[in-house]
Amino acid sequence: MERFRGVDILGLLLGGLCLVEAVVGLGLQPGYRAMFNDFQATLPLVTRVMLQPVTLVVAGVGPLLLVGEGVLRKRSEVAQVARCAVALFAVIGLMVAFVVATYLPVFQLGATIE
Repeated sequence: MERFRGVDILGLLLGGLCLVEAVVGLGLQPGYRAMFNDFQATLPLVTRVMLQPVTLVVAGVGPLLLVGEGVLRKRSEVAQVARCAVALFAVIGLMVAFVVATYLPVFQLGATIE
């Protein structure tokens, strides 16, 4: 068995981090929805999309599969670095999207308080 390259390990870690973010999102989703249902507030579209289980699963598993495919097929170092970059942007993008999606309704509710 060949040894993993550093870029392979980095990519798998980043892909795994996306998966962890998705699992955390799936865990928080029911309580978050229930909290806003108690206020009888409708969630913005961005929030509803980000809290969909399919969105979180695709966002969490996609980068891991992309990097894993590069490792299994022994792609060139340059190709694997590109996969790592995609996984890195996915990690950052998922975090930013989740923060925006969860804070947007809070700000909207706060704006209605007089």
